[in-house]
Amino acid sequence: EHVFFNQAGGFEGGVIKGMIGTPDTQPIINDSTQTFSEFSSSIKNPVGLQERITDVTDQNRILGNFGIEADVLEDLTAKSRLGLDFSEGVRRTGIPGSGPPLWVGQNTGGLGSQARRELSNIVSSTTLEYDKTFLDNHSIRALGGFEYERETWQTVRTSSEDFIDDVTLFNNLAGGASVQTPLSSKLLVEQVGFLGRFTYNYNEKYLLTGTFRRDGSSVFGENNKFAWFPSVSAGWNLHRESFLEDISWLGQLKIRGTWGKTGNQAVPPLQTSRVLAADAAFRGIFGEGETVAVGVAPRRAPDPNLQWEETTEFTVGLDYTIGRFDGSIEYYAKNTEDLLLEVPTV
Repeated sequence: EHVFFNQAGGFEGGVIKGMIGTPDTQPIINDSTQTFSEFSSSIKNPVGLQERITDVTDQNRILGNFGIEADVLEDLTAKSRLGLDFSEGVRRTGIPGSGPPLWVGQNTGGLGSQARRELSNIVSSTTLEYDKTFLDNHSIRALGGFEYERETWQTVRTSSEDFIDDVTLFNNLAGGASVQTPLSSKLLVEQVGFLGRFTYNYNEKYLLTGTFRRDGSSVFGENNKFAWFPSVSAGWNLHRESFLEDISWLGQLKIRGTWGKTGNQAVPPLQTSRVLAADAAFRGIFGEGETVAVGVAPRRAPDPNLQWEETTEFTVGLDYTIGRFDGSIEYYAKNTEDLLLEVPTV
């Protein structure tokens, strides 16, 4: 059950706003009528809102994670993972039309609404990893894989006003004399990625790692859905060298460096699509009755070149442990290109 709050419901705020704005001297119940009292068109009786308005949500959710792992060969392992997240909810709101003067439901003659939301998320990944140690001190590990993710949001909302009584409300939306225009929407985002990683380790002394990703996202234009994201890193544990092994107070001394590129796809879906909207400047008169019709005009042009935001970073660092003290010294440079930023239309 919700603490009712509707900033656009014909009054300012809901229960919380009413608790803050109602004077301490204002009675909750009118002694003469034995009903909830109202004293302002903008600040409502918080107890009356909470007691008289029904605003509840029923929600169901299913979560699941599944995985399988198999040793294909002695040093070759295959893994597959699948994650599922499905949820649906229905929010039902009923505002009685009867009440004292200034009651919020009097302006609409009562209101009933139902809003349904469905969310789904599917994530799957499959990898093949080779792990091998040879000549005692040499170790290599190579991994290749594929990832896929699909997210869907769906909403449907309908409401009705001007009821004869307060009995049914959202349980019988057709009972309202003024059925509002229903609203619905659906958004879909799909992501796919191909990845690879190679690691070489010599006696925990020399470390080398290289990775690459080829990621694609449905939120971008047809010309730029995919992009490459490579990286490479190296490390040298100097404290494991023979000329430093006898220094007892030196626990760690490591030089490391990294270069890599990452991507950002944080834009809403459909940003590459054409948007049309009604525009009073495009009006026409049609038929014998000379009916005025309002036309539509482009509000946003399609953008097939919308692409990934890419960040390139270079880092060089030194990690050390001297006795009981440890720390790091680091230098990095970071550069972002093709920044994803929404520019307001003038």
